[in-house]
Amino acid sequence: MPIAKRMKRALWSGLGTVGKALHLGGVPILTYHSLDPSGSLISVSPAAFAAQMEYLHRHGFRALSLRDYVARLALGSLPARGAFVITFDDGFRNVHQIALPILRRLGYTATVFVPTDHVGGSATWTMRPGLPQLPLMSWEELAELQAAGLDIQSHACSHPFLTTLTPAEAERELVESKRTIEERLGNTADLFCYPYGDGNAAVAELLRSSGYRGAVTLEFGLNSPGADPLRLRRVGSAHFTSPAKFEACVWGMYTPLLRAKLRLRSALSSTPPDPRRGAV
Repeated sequence: MPIAKRMKRALWSGLGTVGKALHLGGVPILTYHSLDPSGSLISVSPAAFAAQMEYLHRHGFRALSLRDYVARLALGSLPARGAFVITFDDGFRNVHQIALPILRRLGYTATVFVPTDHVGGSATWTMRPGLPQLPLMSWEELAELQAAGLDIQSHACSHPFLTTLTPAEAERELVESKRTIEERLGNTADLFCYPYGDGNAAVAELLRSSGYRGAVTLEFGLNSPGADPLRLRRVGSAHFTSPAKFEACVWGMYTPLLRAKLRLRSALSSTPPDPRRGAV
């Protein structure tokens, strides 16, 4: 193995070790999309996902639902450490096939965000080089996830860039997706995931007026106790490219390093880097 690669591996391994030793605070909201072997920016292999969940379970992490996280955030009572949240964007069928048995076995919950117009279809918005166009779960499969303790929430209706829509069009995406989930599954749909991570203050206000209590972005990082519940950061799986990097992420050590890297890249480039790596 080349020396540079060995040094990089040692760095990431060391960051995870330091994070554990320092007892850093923060509850990571993990972002996953598809569990498949394609190696795309939005994909995690089934074996890697299983290993990541086993690692968390082995180290005593407990899974909070996003609903519980948002409620605790409002009360200022988030756990200091040892907890995490799992989210899946888009509702790929492989979440039902692969993630559900693993989560059941470990006693973990998760929140799955679905674009309601595409339920039972395929992810047509991923039709670009390097991204898999895979089938999405049906309403029956989503109901099975809900019965197993997972939470099904809104990813809008059509998976649009919300900031490009008129206020009326954006409001329809939020209101209709919420209504459809509640009618089809009988649960309360008051959590949201911005498609492509695309949102702004106007969209957040529409979410608030439409009855949403929390919303997640694709901005990488942990959330401070006073974070805006409608602009929550997450820890994206595009960065889980090795076991050591995953460990650095969940122990809170990857975030400051990534932000420093982005600041340096921004200083050296005329085009600011996008912290939402893996935005689909």
